[in-house]
Amino acid sequence: MAIVAVVIDHVALVFVNPTFTIYTVMRIIGRIAFVLYAFFISEGVVYTKNSNKYLFRLLSLYLILQVMIVGVLFYDPVLEFKNIFATLGGAASLLVYLERKEWQKVYYLLPFLAVLTMNILIHFIDNAWLIAFAGDQGIFGLAVIIGFYVARKFTNYLLKEYPTPTQIEEANVENAAQKGAQHVYNVASCVSLLFISVIWYILSVYNSEIPDVALQSFSLLGIPLLLLYNGELGHSSKAWRLIYYAFYPVHVVLLALLSLI
Repeated sequence: MAIVAVVIDHVALVFVNPTFTIYTVMRIIGRIAFVLYAFFISEGVVYTKNSNKYLFRLLSLYLILQVMIVGVLFYDPVLEFKNIFATLGGAASLLVYLERKEWQKVYYLLPFLAVLTMNILIHFIDNAWLIAFAGDQGIFGLAVIIGFYVARKFTNYLLKEYPTPTQIEEANVENAAQKGAQHVYNVASCVSLLFISVIWYILSVYNSEIPDVALQSFSLLGIPLLLLYNGELGHSSKAWRLIYYAFYPVHVVLLALLSLI
């Protein structure tokens, strides 16, 4: 679902005239894709067996895609490609730092601080190269990922302090308890997304320079998909993981090449 939505979004960005209605529709579909990516970054940080390898994979994808973006900029500075892995990796580094609780290892925060700084700077300096390194979805994207993580932690706290009837009556039925907890977490994540989207819109009322406000509001369309998530691992074969990780940089290269024809 996320992969299809990303392709639709990027095809519109590269090939469709922004004045056309179909352009707006296709870009709206792309907002749903980011919600799913953001949600599963927060899930991945919590459930990964090796957080260092998890971050390394994101860093590797960031570097591969960034080299491609820089190459496109050298050829045609008008084309604007942003690196989603800057946002995903930056937020993930903060979540790993919080999850590991090894407070002395502040170097985990460096990717997050770098991406955050870049996104602050582009509000004051209009530079194509700076934008290329700032990451896709910007501060809004960072806030959504962090919000999902906070929602999970807050949910865990509430479930421990105030166990649901299902947990009390079926304490020995682990699967039922997990499903109940996942549903509560999904709802909390939706509330988090709604809260951040509303705050982002309010800020835009006082600052018209905040980017993509109208589009970001449509991130709320991802809420039904979040509510449907059952917490179970989907396809996890090596072939599927390879396709999943390779998809983003490969499809960007193909779109860039097609745009030059």
